[in-house]
Amino acid sequence: MEKNVDQLIQSIPIWKGKVKISKIDGGITNQNFLVEDNAKKFVVRLGKDIPEHLISRSSELTISKAASDVGISPGVVYHADGLLILNYI
Repeated sequence: MEKNVDQLIQSIPIWKGKVKISKIDGGITNQNFLVEDNAKKFVVRLGKDIPEHLISRSSELTISKAASDVGISPGVVYHADGLLILNYI
């Protein structure tokens, strides 16, 4: 894992202690990581908008929240520009 990615994930203000970060393979337009914080697990997705491929992270956030609200997707825990954190299921 790149040092700057590790530092970025470590710097997210929601963690309650030391975190363990593992890369999740896949992700064509983003990078995915499993982050373990104490006894909880989260999926961290890093990716920017790619307008030429019609990829909008703000739309992804809206859809993720809607899917969680109806119980078909994990809950959104945190988001920022280019960053989405979901509960791990």
